[in-house]
Amino acid sequence: KILYLFSSLVQTVATPEHPLVLFLDDIQWADEQSLELMQLLLRDRATSHMLLVGDYRTDEVGEDHPVSEMWKEAATEREDGSFATKIELENLTTDRLVVLIESSLRLQEQHIKFHKKKIQDLASALHEKTRGNIFFTMQVLGELIRTNVIHLSPNMTTWDWDLELVKTHIPNTVLEAVTAQIAKASEKQQKILTTAAYMRRTVDVESLELILSMEGVSGVSKQQIVEELDNAVA
Repeated sequence: KILYLFSSLVQTVATPEHPLVLFLDDIQWADEQSLELMQLLLRDRATSHMLLVGDYRTDEVGEDHPVSEMWKEAATEREDGSFATKIELENLTTDRLVVLIESSLRLQEQHIKFHKKKIQDLASALHEKTRGNIFFTMQVLGELIRTNVIHLSPNMTTWDWDLELVKTHIPNTVLEAVTAQIAKASEKQQKILTTAAYMRRTVDVESLELILSMEGVSGVSKQQIVEELDNAVA
């Protein structure tokens, strides 16, 4: 019933004058109800003037994955002529990494102009290890900033870094990057993450709270669990 209510809401909001775009990230981790909602929106002939965008990691979605089944259905053209399109995103090139660095660090045009080679060298160093994998690159870039390897200049007007120091702080694999981030989490966060990892794709907070209490982690409310998980993966 809730799914159909949401579908009705979309039909009301999405109009020719104000079309609607829905973007869903990492749908390979979506729960059954979320996938059902997507399928409903795709099947419902009354739903129009809407663009539904979902992204997922192909290495985590096999032929028998629910997302694959949904895609097979979505790829069939509807009577109104609309259909689904798959766009496979390649890893970023070094030139694209330059743009990513400039955007992430919010570098001013003047800084970019006078430090073009320095930015290109940083992009090359990142690409050498990450091969342009966007997730890996963002993990590394964020960690370089958190550890002050990439830091604000003395006058606090722009960012600065030592390229050789950067190279020594770039992990060899994405696993190393994620493991290093988890290792810096608090003991409570690590316990919650470890326990949640044994659960299914969808983590039920109430069940997680019960398991944690059975394992001696007391005084942790559902809200605290959610906050700790948010902080751990931020």
